[in-house]
Amino acid sequence: MAIIPTDILVKTALEAGLNDLRKNNFILDDVIAGLATDTLSKTEYGYKEIHAYKQWFLTNKIPVYLDFRIDSPEMPCITITSSPRVELLPRTALGDTLGGPEDISTEKVSINPIKVYENFTPSEYNKENGIVTFPSGITTEYAVVGQFLVSSRTGKAYQILEIVGNTQFRIKENVNEDFTDAYVVPPVSVWNLQREVTFVSETVYIGVHTQSDPVQNQWLHDTIWYILLRCKEVYFEGRGFELSTMQSDAMYLNPNFKETDRIFSRNIVLSGQVEINFIKYAAPKLQDVRGVIRIADGPKTPPGANPKDYSPTWEMEDDE
Repeated sequence: MAIIPTDILVKTALEAGLNDLRKNNFILDDVIAGLATDTLSKTEYGYKEIHAYKQWFLTNKIPVYLDFRIDSPEMPCITITSSPRVELLPRTALGDTLGGPEDISTEKVSINPIKVYENFTPSEYNKENGIVTFPSGITTEYAVVGQFLVSSRTGKAYQILEIVGNTQFRIKENVNEDFTDAYVVPPVSVWNLQREVTFVSETVYIGVHTQSDPVQNQWLHDTIWYILLRCKEVYFEGRGFELSTMQSDAMYLNPNFKETDRIFSRNIVLSGQVEINFIKYAAPKLQDVRGVIRIADGPKTPPGANPKDYSPTWEMEDDE
């Protein structure tokens, strides 16, 4: 999910909500239905007011703008302004790990093949038993069954079937291949990608602007409240804007426009919590775990008791 541009999230949510009301305009009857059901107001502000509101809403485009436009906005309109983002200390955690690792193709990490061993030329390949011998100075310390020996000449890969000793491993027999300048690659072509997460508090100011008639500003204000409440689960929580709350400022005559324009404005303050996750690192998958049991306070191992091969399974504390 990474970083969510909250202003665009709110803009697209409001646009979707406005379009939904146009397609299902019977819902508009419910937006200010309190006027028609209230005993005292229904006579003067009842269904007549609802009808006027619906006609006004359906005949106006009502665009949604992000802040800092260089041209003049079309009225009526809605503006979106973001406020500072603050990290939420109560929701932080040690490590901030987001679930388990993801898989990522090595092609995204590097344009070159990921190599366990840099290019080398084996000192010997025995076709009869498939044993490959490393050149001097290279051991099987990082070799694992399942890795592949790749020919630089042909690009063909041959799976390592067995680690034979400290300097040898086995592939299939009777391979007619030139292993000059060969290399070894991991058994899989994906790495682990680890994400971490934090949470931030976001506040967005939704400006509601209409021209000439303050009643229209109240209509649009109530429409936006209705959309924010109706679409909270799908368009906000479902897209990462959680635990949202709202409040409104008072209506005012906007001084940023000419006095002859008489633009009435009102701000809705929408606050919520947003998850931000990020890539911490990408690393090769674990291919093998090796170790020995060291017995504390034990005497030196008697000769022949623990074969001195390339991978002993245990050792005494006094052993070299």
